[in-house]
Amino acid sequence: MSTRFSPKTSMGILGLMPRPYCSFVLSKIIESVYTYAVTNVRQYRKGNVGPVLFEKEKSMKDPNYHGIDLHDKEDKYVFNSPISWHPNNLKAIWPETLRGTKNRRLRKLEISNYTPSEYPKLENTTDNVPYAFDMSEMDKISYEKETNGIIKGKHSGHIEYSNSGVTARTKC
Repeated sequence: MSTRFSPKTSMGILGLMPRPYCSFVLSKIIESVYTYAVTNVRQYRKGNVGPVLFEKEKSMKDPNYHGIDLHDKEDKYVFNSPISWHPNNLKAIWPETLRGTKNRRLRKLEISNYTPSEYPKLENTTDNVPYAFDMSEMDKISYEKETNGIIKGKHSGHIEYSNSGVTARTKC
C-alpha cells in the first residue's frame, strides 16, 4: 500500500521513528496512524492507499519519480490487500471496495511493454549472523519509563502519544 498519491493521508511520519527500538514509540500510535491513513480512507475520507507501479531503476535515480498511480481515478473504490502477481510478473490482480460499503470488485493489471529481468541466484543463509545478537536477548530489553510527546505535522496538525511498559520484542 502507498499513500504517495494521497498527500492528505500520507503515513510518511512512520519513516521518522527511531531504530532499533521503534516499538517504544510506534507501538502505541501505529493503530491511530493506520486508522487515519487507511481505515478512514476506506470508509469516508477522500484519498487513496495504493497501489503504485514503479520502475525500480528509475526510482533509484530520480527522487521526484513516484511511479504510476493505479488507484480508481473516479476515487470511489479504494485498494484492499493483497495484490497478487502472476508468475510471469506481467499481470496482477487486487480487490477494491466501494468507499463506505462492503461492495467489492477486482482490478486487473497487464503490463505489455516490459521484459522482466532474470531471477537472481538464491543462496541459503546461515542462522549464525556475526553482527546480529541472539533474539532471546530481546526479551531482556524493556523500557518501563513512560514516554509522552507530540509529533508535529509538516504544515499543520500533530499526533500526541503516550507510551509505557513495552519490550523490544514488540513488532516494528
